[in-house]
Amino acid sequence: MSIRSVATYRGSFKQGSIADLLIKITDFDGTPVDPSSIQVTIYGPIEAPSTDNETIVDTSTPFQITDGYYVYSWDIDGDQTLGTYDVTWTYVVDTTTQYEYQSVVVVESQANATPSSSYTQRLIDFREALGYHISCAQSIPIYFEQAKLSRDSTSYEFAFRNWNQSPGVKIYRNENIVNSGVEVNYFTGKITFDTALLPQEIVNADYNFQWFSEEELDRFLVNALNTVNMYPPHSGYTLDNIPN
Repeated sequence: MSIRSVATYRGSFKQGSIADLLIKITDFDGTPVDPSSIQVTIYGPIEAPSTDNETIVDTSTPFQITDGYYVYSWDIDGDQTLGTYDVTWTYVVDTTTQYEYQSVVVVESQANATPSSSYTQRLIDFREALGYHISCAQSIPIYFEQAKLSRDSTSYEFAFRNWNQSPGVKIYRNENIVNSGVEVNYFTGKITFDTALLPQEIVNADYNFQWFSEEELDRFLVNALNTVNMYPPHSGYTLDNIPN
């Protein structure tokens, strides 16, 4: 089985805050894949002398959002050393160990910052409930869209971001389906070939995407709650503390 993964993050990596590291894992056709084990490790800061480099988070297990989609919420210390940190995702599929790498930069904290993760079970449930009401907008199929031209002839972008992890994702090169040698970034709607293509070659894709991002869904929920809070009896509820 050909397995691909892509990592990103949400939030700001500030001292005393919580930032979310995200990874999506699929097979080559876009079907979500759950590894038999998955761990995340954060090293750094890499600017420090190698003898002082320290494993900040060692073999921690991320939280599963849905099939093939995982998050690790890093609770950054208030006195965390500033600098660049390397993140290594390690996961096992069909007894094969695979890795995904990313880097993040910890910056100085802001006064009175309140640590908060965007991926508590409550927020995930709220997004899922909202998603049922706007399901048509969250599962839009696109067929044989031609990619935008790339300067480096390896990376190609499409019109929409937030691709769904779903069976049926197909990449075409000169109208022929590609079965290997390309990585799909489901967060950004960007694909990257392992080797450069010729300038005259044409790339197309079939995919399915969400019109609204998770950040936009959160904003809808916050706006709705703020509207409720406006009317007597006034309340100061947030998505984190509103009663069930």
